[in-house]
Amino acid sequence: MPKSKPKIHIFMKNNLLLICLLLFFNTFFGQEQNDSITTSTFTKWRLEGGFGYSHGVGPYKDGYYSTLNNRPFGKLSLNSFRLGASYFFSRNYGIKSDISFDRFKNLDTKSKTFETGFFRVSVQLLVNLTRFYNAKEEPKFNILFHGGVNLGSLKTIKTTENETIGSPDLIGGLVLGVMPTYRISKKSALFFDFSSFHNYRQNHTWDGHVAEENDNLSGKMLNGTIGITYSLGKN
Repeated sequence: MPKSKPKIHIFMKNNLLLICLLLFFNTFFGQEQNDSITTSTFTKWRLEGGFGYSHGVGPYKDGYYSTLNNRPFGKLSLNSFRLGASYFFSRNYGIKSDISFDRFKNLDTKSKTFETGFFRVSVQLLVNLTRFYNAKEEPKFNILFHGGVNLGSLKTIKTTENETIGSPDLIGGLVLGVMPTYRISKKSALFFDFSSFHNYRQNHTWDGHVAEENDNLSGKMLNGTIGITYSLGKN
């Protein structure tokens, strides 16, 4: 019996590394399996629809503007509508595309009369910022950051005051935004999206005229949209 203790000690000493490796791989693959089960159950496809307010910040022709100067924040009106779909590669990252229509017109009688329509399509990357500090649970409240490319067509709308319709202006630029969402059921969530559009290919002003030389090829628009997302498939 006294001679067996050194043998046990030598065996444990020589195989300590092997035992640690076995424990490590068992823990690693066990965690990987649990993660794969978790990621396979999250919803990849989501549809969204909403409405809101779009404001063409600039440029404008002299004598044209779309806000009310006697109000601190102008006048808000529902002039924007959006439909879209998103696909999530994981719980953290995804891609989205949407089609939208914005309608601009003078809201103040001091501005010259105009009415234009902006039809646009965007393709953007999505990043779920909430998942970076709350990765284990599926929270009801999430904050999504999105950014990508925006393409559109700006055209004058024919009215009784303006019967002359020019050729549409093809517009291209970048869009960046933040979209908080709040889950109200297993498949649906409310969202509010604030986006900023920076156009680097815009020859017309938001009132439909050819821009001045110093404003040519540039434009800016802000948008706020509220709506609902609906998840497809299993949660």
